[in-house]
Amino acid sequence: MEHIDLIEAIFVACGYQSYLELGVWNGVNLARMAKYARWALGVDIVDTRIDKCTGLFLGTTDDFFDRSSRRYDLIFIDADHNYDQVKKDLTQSLKRLTRSGTAILHDTDPANVKLLGEGYCSDSYKILRDLRNNNQVDFVTLPMNEAGLTIVKLRNSERHLGFV
Repeated sequence: MEHIDLIEAIFVACGYQSYLELGVWNGVNLARMAKYARWALGVDIVDTRIDKCTGLFLGTTDDFFDRSSRRYDLIFIDADHNYDQVKKDLTQSLKRLTRSGTAILHDTDPANVKLLGEGYCSDSYKILRDLRNNNQVDFVTLPMNEAGLTIVKLRNSERHLGFV
């Protein structure tokens, strides 16, 4: 199973409607998710998408968050893998999640030291320390494939809390 298979399953199972992808690369994941989403958008500094049918904000994630206040049900964070930028992207993403939304970070559990290099996972795994110390979120890191995946939910975002 690839990471996009799990992202798709979460999106569909939760009945989500909106999807944001930070770091689009070839656009295959974004195009796949756009089939399910009422609203899907990617953010990247270059447009190397194979399939140009999806929306794309061309610029940095910082620029995007400065210009957009829209909320999303699922945000996939896979842009700049340097810890400082991952931290900024996650902080901004958590502000843009819907009440029951989910943020998913890629490259947070590299399987070997070679994956710590630039262009791979870099030091994005350091975000796990921040998540452990953040009492506003719940998360789980899965050792999927070679890079890992971390699923983040806002604490106390369960649906039943809205009516009990």
